[in-house]
Parts: sequence; C-alpha cells; structure tokens
Amino acid sequence: MSAESGFPSVLVMPQAPAARELAAAGAEVVRGDFADPDSLMRAVDGVYGVFSVQSFHEEGTEVERRNGRAMAAAAARAGVEHFVYSSVGGADCGVGIGFHDSKFDIERHIVDLGLRYTIFRPVFSMRNWGQVRADVRAGVLPWPLAPDTVLQQLAFEDLAVFVGKAFREPRHWIGRITELAGDESTMAEVADVFGKVLGRPVRYQRIPLDRFSENVRAATGSPLDADHLRMLRWFDEDGFHADLPALRAEYPGLTSFEQFLRRSGWF
Repeated sequence: MSAESGFPSVLVMPQAPAARELAAAGAEVVRGDFADPDSLMRAVDGVYGVFSVQSFHEEGTEVERRNGRAMAAAAARAGVEHFVYSSVGGADCGVGIGFHDSKFDIERHIVDLGLRYTIFRPVFSMRNWGQVRADVRAGVLPWPLAPDTVLQQLAFEDLAVFVGKAFREPRHWIGRITELAGDESTMAEVADVFGKVLGRPVRYQRIPLDRFSENVRAATGSPLDADHLRMLRWFDEDGFHADLPALRAEYPGLTSFEQFLRRSGWF
C-alpha cells in the first residue's frame, strides 16, 4: 500500500528487480514462491491485510489461477483479517474469455475459504492505448468497436485509491465486490478527447477485427489471441457495468480520460 494509506507495506515479490524498486520506496519486501505454500504463509503471517493481484501475461491463465488460489489459501491459513483482491471488470460475464474466467475462479475460491474479502473489478485500463499512439498522432483512432459503443475506463492510480480506502474503512468494504471505472464514453467520444488533448481533430474509424489484430501484430510482434478477440466482441455486445455515480460519491476525484492523457504526457 502507499505511504499515504497509513499502513506499513510488506510486499511478497518473486522477482528481484521489482522488489528492489519497491524496497527503495519504503516497503518491506519478503521473498515468496507461489509454488511453495509454506513460504507464502510465512510471508503473510502476522500481517493485518493482503492485497492480491496476479497477471496472466507472462505464464498464462492456468498459472495465474494457481497463484491466486495459493495466495488466498495462505492468507486463510495465516488468519489474515482482510483480503483485498484485484480481479477484472466483467469477471462473471461467462462468455469464455480465459483471463476473466481465471479471475472469477479465484474470486469464488476467496469466498469459499471464508476470508473477510473485498474484491475490486477494474475495467479497461487507460494505459492500454499505447499501441495506437502513432495513428492518433496522425489524426485517426482505428479500433474494432462500433462508434456508439460505450467503453468504461480506469486509471491505475484510482484502483490504488480504492484499495487504500478498503483497508482504512473495513466495515464499509468487507464483503463487497465492486466494479471500478473512472470514466465512460462512446468510441467516437474517445477520439474527440484525443483530439482535444492533441489540439487537432482525431477521427474515429471502425476497422474489422482481423485488421485490428494485424495492427497489434505490427505494434507488438504478436496478433490478438482468441481471448482478446472474444473480449472485444463482448465490449460491443455487453461490456462493463461499473456504477459511476456511486463510485464518484465514494471518491469525487476519479480520473477522467482527458485528465489521464494530460497528466501522463501521453503525446
């Protein structure tokens, strides 16, 4: 947790470079191995709360699932008082998106263990637009969603704010599952915000999924996998359902997409 949260931080980190960076910021870092349940229990023994977040990007959803379940089990064995888990918006959508299903499985495991939990489901990250930076600078936003599809977005810093609030106000947050967003707009409006910050018009252009996948391949070296293609179709057909008015009542300082672009020096 951040220093302003009022809690000392203990980080269970398997990778040394990230651990050194966090230690320099004032966190106590302990070594934990997701494949060694005893090491995880020792790491969280005596702590008040755990904030748990895993990624599927490097090793896939099955490893993410295993690691998330192991962290929750260790916290339960150690008697942790408050377990906060970062899941994903639409984790329970049930349309076969692998990295949603894995997180929903971890959610259910947390509940089944009897942990005193808070689960946050962050929506689309505002950091995800980097792959279209060159196109936006050229005056076009090429994406596969319909122009009138509403996309909810979240700044990573706002997730941190809510995690801090959960630990500071446990009576208010324990037992809650909350989808988190900071802004929402149609895809045409997303292009308008890019144009406003850039200082010249940006046109939204809907493109086919296969072309978008090839654009991603050109930018990253890999095309979109089946799960990401399902996710994009789900964005058009259903999408996220964060209650923005309620979230703004909890935290009026939620970051808008325009604020994110200006603060991050995106261009």
